[in-house]
Amino acid sequence: MSSSVSHCHLWSNEQLIDREVHHRRKIASYITGLTFSTVAAIEIPIVVPIAGFEAYKIHSHHKKLKVIREELTKRNLSPNEKKKRDILIPVTATAALHLVAIGIADAVNVVPDAMQAIIHEPIQQSFSLSVSIANNSNLSCDIYLLILCCFCY
Repeated sequence: MSSSVSHCHLWSNEQLIDREVHHRRKIASYITGLTFSTVAAIEIPIVVPIAGFEAYKIHSHHKKLKVIREELTKRNLSPNEKKKRDILIPVTATAALHLVAIGIADAVNVVPDAMQAIIHEPIQQSFSLSVSIANNSNLSCDIYLLILCCFCY
C-alpha cells in the first residue's frame, strides 16, 4: 500500500475528496490507455509491457480508491458526484496521446502493414482522404491524425 494513502486519516476532508477524484480520473485514463495498448499489442508485441504496466496502475488506483472511500465512509462523507469531465478529459487526453504515438510510429514505419490497414482504411473511407497518383496507386494521407487530434481537443 502506498504511503500516500496509508495515512489518509490525517488528510482534511477536502484533500480526501480531491484524492478520490484524482484516482477516479487516473483509472479512466489508464483504462483508455490499456485499451489502445492491447489493440496495438496484437500487431506490435513490444507494446505488451506497456499494457501490463497500465493494468498494474489500474489495479493500484482501484486499491487506493477503495481505501479513500472507506475513510470517506468513516467520516460520513459521500464521494464527489461523478462529472462528465472526470471521464472525458482523461479519456480524450489519453486517446489523443495514443493516436499521435500511432501516427509517429506510422511515419517512421514501425507499424506493420496489417496494423496500418486496420488504422487507415476506415478513416480514409470516412474522410475520403486518399489521393490517386498517375500510376493508379493510392498515396494515403496522414491528415486524419491531425483531424482526429483536433476533434479530441
